[in-house]
Amino acid sequence: MSVACYLAALEAGVDGIDMAASPVSGGTSQPDILTMLHAVKGKEYDLGGLELEKILKYEDVLQECLKDYFMPPEATQVSPLIPFSPMPGGALTANTQMLRDNNILHKFPEVIKAMREVVEKGGYGTSVTPVSQFYFQQAFNNVMFGPWKKIAEGYGKMVLGYFGKTPVAPDSEVVSLASEQLKLLPTTKNALDLADADDTKSLLHVKQILEKENLEVSEENLLIAAACKEKGIAFLKGEAKVNVRKVSAKKRRECFCSERFYSDG
Repeated sequence: MSVACYLAALEAGVDGIDMAASPVSGGTSQPDILTMLHAVKGKEYDLGGLELEKILKYEDVLQECLKDYFMPPEATQVSPLIPFSPMPGGALTANTQMLRDNNILHKFPEVIKAMREVVEKGGYGTSVTPVSQFYFQQAFNNVMFGPWKKIAEGYGKMVLGYFGKTPVAPDSEVVSLASEQLKLLPTTKNALDLADADDTKSLLHVKQILEKENLEVSEENLLIAAACKEKGIAFLKGEAKVNVRKVSAKKRRECFCSERFYSDG
């Protein structure tokens, strides 16, 4: 799918494309450099004069450099179900890692299937951050707690109109459930006006938080704190958690089990 999109973009006249190198290419990432070089053979595109043998060598070196890092198998596989969800790559791996950390990765196929209905009844908002997370959270709740028994806050606010108008009107029954569970009325007010009326989203509020935490009130810190809230403050204080996973004996077992799980369908 990604190669087809890139070829269409090249034919439409883009100036450049992003590519990735194995072992962090394909799957949820950009197409591999070598894959694209093969895809444009015989066409009049210059991808930087890259030489195949040098790229092969580069990917060998990168593979060696990354050998101690855990690569989620679901991030590299090709799944024909994803376009029906739809689940973008960044959201997929963030959520499968969450499932893995909580020992419920086996629920992932059910959640992906549940996303199809969630997207349809949610009004077909574009599946990128944060909407893709809204979809996953609601699909996860539908699998774990029963269909529509627990409305995720972000998803509920979206169908109620607090983030603007969705391309298609959300399902009326889901809107009613969201209103009842979140105790919010549907709205057609401008999303920016709603945000401006929220004091917790003002620069003054963020400035007060930085001052309370004895952090410098700079433009950069204001942006980080406003955009990332508690996680932003933790980052600025040097208390953020590093989520990079190294390969261990346990991770090797998990990786093997995951690969078996996906290969067995």
